[in-house]
Amino acid sequence: MGPLLRVPQHPLPLARFGLPTALPAAVLARLFRTPRARALWAGVAAHAFRPLTRTFTSAVGLGVLVAGHATGWPVAEGGSRAVTRAMERVLRAHGGTVHTGVRVTDHRHLPPADVTLLDLDPGQVAALYRDRLPARARAAYHRYRRGPEAF
Repeated sequence: MGPLLRVPQHPLPLARFGLPTALPAAVLARLFRTPRARALWAGVAAHAFRPLTRTFTSAVGLGVLVAGHATGWPVAEGGSRAVTRAMERVLRAHGGTVHTGVRVTDHRHLPPADVTLLDLDPGQVAALYRDRLPARARAAYHRYRRGPEAF
């Protein structure tokens, strides 16, 4: 079986690795020979959270691949649910609480706490905290545009 990636030969080894990182991931994807290799590439390059047609998105993809080959590809036994449950156990062990299934439309509906973690985007935080946020932060939060989603 031949290599999954055809990389042009360059006189300097670092240039051979470094130059392709400036390319958009969509361009570098054309060098992969199989659909499976292109799918893997799209998955790792998606960690850039930018359109794969943007420059330097290949840098993120190559970084993820190198890290995965250097340290392994960790997968939690039991999946992401096991990670969530472990985090909840640690939080509860330290006196924290978890509230789910509750719709909160105003920050005043939140219980008093030293720290509140929100799984919201900036626009949702601005809607929740309204005038409590400084005007510049509130304006910036409202300008926020969502990127690629994660599951």
